[in-house]
Amino acid sequence: MQLKMSFKKEWLHFLRTFRFGGMMITIFSFVLVYPLLFKAIVALTQMMEGSHAAEVLGITVEEMNVTIQMYSKSNIIFGGVLTELCATSLLIIMILMMSPFGGEQKKHATVIPMCSGLEYKNYLTAKFVLYSAVLFVGNFVGGCAAGIVCNALFESSHVAVVDVVISALIAAIYSVFILCIYMALGLCTSRPGIMVIAMYVGQMILQVFLPTFGLTKFNPFSLYFVVSQQIYTEGFSFSDETVSLAVGSVIALLICALMYVITVSVCKSKRINNQAKKPEF
Repeated sequence: MQLKMSFKKEWLHFLRTFRFGGMMITIFSFVLVYPLLFKAIVALTQMMEGSHAAEVLGITVEEMNVTIQMYSKSNIIFGGVLTELCATSLLIIMILMMSPFGGEQKKHATVIPMCSGLEYKNYLTAKFVLYSAVLFVGNFVGGCAAGIVCNALFESSHVAVVDVVISALIAAIYSVFILCIYMALGLCTSRPGIMVIAMYVGQMILQVFLPTFGLTKFNPFSLYFVVSQQIYTEGFSFSDETVSLAVGSVIALLICALMYVITVSVCKSKRINNQAKKPEF
C-alpha cells in the first residue's frame, strides 16, 4: 500500500507542478528546433550564393559550399540532436527535478511522513522507477522522432531505421544513467542545486579526459561518445561497436541499481533532530 501511494504521490506531483510537461517540452523542442535551425542555415546560405551580401560578409563560394554540404547531411544533424538530448536537454531536466531529487528533504517536507511510518524504501523506489522510466521513454521516442525529422528534411546521408532505433536507445540509457547518479547525490545530500553543477562539470571533465587517455569503449560514457562523435563518421557501423555498447549499457544499468541501494542505505541512516527549532535530519 505504501509503495502504491508513493507512486501516486510522485506521479501527481510530477504532473501538477508542470515538471512532466517541462520535461517533454525540453526533449521535443530540441528534436524539432535543432533540425529546423540547420535547415534554415542551409537555405540562407544557398540564397546568399552569388549575392552582394556574401561579398560584404567576406564569405567565399568554397566556404558556402562546405557549409551547405556539411549541414545537408541527415546523419550529422541527427547526431547533433542526440548529443543535445544527452547534454543540454538533460541539464535542463536536472534543474526541473531539483524539488523531488532532494528539495523535499531540504525543506523538511519528509519529516512528518517518515515519523508517521513511511518507509524510505517505498519512498525512494517510486522516485527511481517513475522518473527514470519517463525520461527513458521520452528520450527514446524523441530520438526516434529526431531520426524521422532529419531524414525528411535533409536529402543526403539518410540514417537507416535500425540505426535510428539503436541510437535512440543508447541515448535513452545514457540519460537514465546520468539521472540516477544525480538523483542519488541529490537525495543523499539534500543539496540538488549544488549537485546539478557538480554533475554538469563532472560530465564535461570526463568527456574531455576519457578520449585523451583512449577510454572511449567498454564504459557508460562510450554510449555518449558513439551518439555524439562516431555516428556520423564515414564507414561507421553499430556492428563494430556491439560488444562495447553492450558492456557500457550493462555497467550503466548496474550503476543505476547501485545508486538506488546506496540512496536507500544513506537515507535510512539519517536521524531526525528533535532538539532543533526546526526538525532536521
